[in-house]
Amino acid sequence: MYDNLQMGLSGGRLLLALGFATFLAAQPTPAERGREVFRACSGCHNVLTDARKSGPSLRTLFGKVRLINGKRAIDQNVMELITEGYNGMPSYKNMLRPQDWQELMAYLKTLRGRPEITPVLRPIRGSDEEILNRGRAIYAQECASCHGEAEARMPELLTVYKRPSFANGDRVSDAGLVQRIRDGHGGMPSKAEALDDAALFALVAYLKAQ
Repeated sequence: MYDNLQMGLSGGRLLLALGFATFLAAQPTPAERGREVFRACSGCHNVLTDARKSGPSLRTLFGKVRLINGKRAIDQNVMELITEGYNGMPSYKNMLRPQDWQELMAYLKTLRGRPEITPVLRPIRGSDEEILNRGRAIYAQECASCHGEAEARMPELLTVYKRPSFANGDRVSDAGLVQRIRDGHGGMPSKAEALDDAALFALVAYLKAQ
């Protein structure tokens, strides 16, 4: 009886540990939470294109040497610019909680350079909203019928950038995805004639935003 009790306790601890690990794995990262905080900034700043809104694009924020105010692009100076404001941008010092600041900075630090697709596709002009809306429409028209349903014959596509590799084991990359869309792959027909470079850029940007 004692042995059974011990086994039961051990099994319970294992289930509890597995449940906790699953819970942790399902939690968004600080950068993902920071992306939600950034929504307050997205009315003035793009992050997918270089197009300027009322404020400059932040797409390459931490990939720059200097910020717009001439200071080095390092954590402290970025935080100072946001908290103090600059050139018409108001101060956000008292608008966010301490946790929001940490998460926002974690997200901003992901904005380091040009998207990997730059050598493959020339970035198109337009606001993030316009590009995402166009990408969403292209996905619905060209991709969703095969990739978007639970019973679809093709792999789920909206989470492609959350996976380390494609179905054949190749590392997930913008260039690899674009090639598969253009040339066709694994029973999928070529989309080269249906999607020009601008459409492909919008589609890839939409998939990366999921």
